[in-house]
Amino acid sequence: MDEKYVWSRDKTFALINMFEGFPELWQIKSQLYRDRVKKQKTLKHIAEKFNTNEKEIQRKLHNLRTQANQEWNKIRKKSTGQGTDEFCKCRWEYFDSLKFILDQYITSGTEDNLVGVEESSPSTSCQEPTVTTPKTVDKKCLKKKRSCIENEAIEKAMTELYKQSDEYDIFGEYVASELRSLQSDYNRRKLKRIIQKAILDMSEIDDNERSSTHSTHSHP
Repeated sequence: MDEKYVWSRDKTFALINMFEGFPELWQIKSQLYRDRVKKQKTLKHIAEKFNTNEKEIQRKLHNLRTQANQEWNKIRKKSTGQGTDEFCKCRWEYFDSLKFILDQYITSGTEDNLVGVEESSPSTSCQEPTVTTPKTVDKKCLKKKRSCIENEAIEKAMTELYKQSDEYDIFGEYVASELRSLQSDYNRRKLKRIIQKAILDMSEIDDNERSSTHSTHSHP
């Protein structure tokens, strides 16, 4: 039996960052999304980067999307119908990094099915006419009205999610974008080491300053 591949926290974040850079794997409205050959090549490319196989990459991405779906549904249930400005922040550490896959499902009206979507279907508007019996019409109208109310709550929730990002989040996204734009893996790794070293050096300086300040206040 093959040894189970271990996904560390850093590897998982790296996979999510790489996943975002290949819209053919997640952007359902893209023409590339329907290109199975390109998808397979992309999965193979990612698998090589992580020294594993395509099946393991597919399994991990599926699990991440499944969890993102579950966490998003929890947020919806807590926010829908509350009528307050209170908003529950998701505690799952990978949720914020996976927000890029949420917008498309919400705008296309398929927010209940983040996992296993092969082709997006046209969303139904609240005013769409139907030819059926009066009783069925009433049920459908109620369902559509409820769906519209839920969509408003979802949009509010997503707005709150993005409000939580501050200037440091934005800078972090910029750094991630620049890293992804580099063509050379060697240069990418080199830049990451430079950034990590700069962070460690500055953290040490900050700790020393804090210790010095504390010592001064403790011994007048």
